[in-house]
Amino acid sequence: IVTNEHVIMESEQVWVTTDSGKVYPAVVVGSDPRADLAVLKIPARGLKPVKFAMPESVRRGMWSIALGNPYGLATGGEMAMAVGIVSATDRALPKLAQKENRLYNGLIQTTAEINPGNSGGPLIDIHGNVIGINTAVILPQKQTNGIGFAMPITPRVLQLIDDLRAGKEVTYGFLGVTVTTPTPRERKAANVADGVGARIEVIDPNSPAGRSHLAVN
Repeated sequence: IVTNEHVIMESEQVWVTTDSGKVYPAVVVGSDPRADLAVLKIPARGLKPVKFAMPESVRRGMWSIALGNPYGLATGGEMAMAVGIVSATDRALPKLAQKENRLYNGLIQTTAEINPGNSGGPLIDIHGNVIGINTAVILPQKQTNGIGFAMPITPRVLQLIDDLRAGKEVTYGFLGVTVTTPTPRERKAANVADGVGARIEVIDPNSPAGRSHLAVN
């Protein structure tokens, strides 16, 4: 079972309720705080696994459906459903990433309502295939609806999930910078191709990057 690491990070015990209403104790097989991913295991058999959509199938304007337990209102495994569209792809949340020390980039932005309690649940397409993992919501003002974001199912994410399932430790190099994906305008100004490069947002002065000649543009 895949969920966000921030969902289970402070839990002493984890329990999983299935659609049939059965409750199982869960074991955390592996977790990666930087990627905000965790893999759980429960003593159940015969559960039908989800199907992941192809990464290239996610596009702006397609239907998206968020499942989860917003504000803990769902009981007995009855998840809540919210319907919307994919409003953008390849979004980054540098402020939240810096605050929580996580890699929040390349995200799907969706109009399907995502609230506290939706984290770790699936974002699915109209065919029932999982296109992302509901991960974050930004609330610019308390009077407005939040902006929901999901971690897309990419080859990298699938590899991380396989590594966590196998009990492997995920390691990262440390440079000391917080980066985001350059916008098309920034790529054009720097004369770099799509999908190339990174924009430096923050540099830790007490890091290898801080002792180098890197600078925030």
